[in-house]
Amino acid sequence: MKIVSPASNYDIACCIGRCQSIVWLCLKAQRDVSETWALRDENGEAVIMAGLWPRQDGVVEAWFLARPEAQRHLKRIVRAIRLTLKRKAYAEIEVRIVTKAGARIARLCGFSLHDTFDGAEIWRHGRTIRKKRQRRG
Repeated sequence: MKIVSPASNYDIACCIGRCQSIVWLCLKAQRDVSETWALRDENGEAVIMAGLWPRQDGVVEAWFLARPEAQRHLKRIVRAIRLTLKRKAYAEIEVRIVTKAGARIARLCGFSLHDTFDGAEIWRHGRTIRKKRQRRG
């Protein structure tokens, strides 16, 4: 297994397979504005890819795409995500989760369930902006 950065469009294709063209275009655009990584297997195919996308409100949105095979490498994936997040200086990182497997990865990586919105769970990692403002006040 090998971690590469930045992740490629091929990594997207490995992780999601066939999809509608609008989904493909959205994922490519998201990759283009994000800091990205992919964990590739011995055949060079991505098992999981992830990114951090800074939003205009100061929050960084985390995202990931995983193949079912990622389950076999969960310990390594979680360790890589935790080490990456620890090195980042972002005050708050948010991820939207729509699957039980995604919620499990988020929880194992140190995210906490914050809210639900439009069928998705919102999980957060790090200091919240509100707590940061309270400390200044």
